[in-house]
Amino acid sequence: MVMRRWLERRQAPATYALVLCLVGIQCLVEFQSHEIWYRMGGLNRETFVGTKSLTLFSYGFLHGGWWHMLSNALMIVFPSAVCWREGSCICS
Repeated sequence: MVMRRWLERRQAPATYALVLCLVGIQCLVEFQSHEIWYRMGGLNRETFVGTKSLTLFSYGFLHGGWWHMLSNALMIVFPSAVCWREGSCICS
């Protein structure tokens, strides 16, 4: 019984890793110049068409602030917890 409860509460390691990446990148952006980070990693036509095509992936880690990052982190963690609890669901 105790083991089952633990399994119901546990999250996938990738979920925690992704949330930690989001928090870490948000810390870097907040404590350094916003403009530099958004110019280097943001998605816009000039950088995407040019040599920085990796911005297609990096822009997803840049957020509009702490509330935006927190809401995205909750939307990553909460559905994962529901999937673990319910067993099979749309997420699997």
